[in-house]
Amino acid sequence: MSDNETGFVTRIKDNAVFEPVCQNEIEEPIHSDILRDEIKEVTVNDETTKRKLKPRKILFYYPELKREFEFLANLFEMRPDLGTVIFKFC
Repeated sequence: MSDNETGFVTRIKDNAVFEPVCQNEIEEPIHSDILRDEIKEVTVNDETTKRKLKPRKILFYYPELKREFEFLANLFEMRPDLGTVIFKFC
């Protein structure tokens, strides 16, 4: 969660730069279209300070469009496939 306890799931810009932290194991039965579930580190520049965040990065294959999508989330307790469903239908 963020500082104000707001959860998010969002697409990643093509120019985003992340440092790897760890890769989460994907349980086979949850969803075959989840390709990767990782924790990354990114530096965020606010107006006067820099802070490091460790969001979750989920790589998802969308078979209907035949392409991959990357999502960022701060919902660490949620299954990775639920994050992609939230984004897809909102």
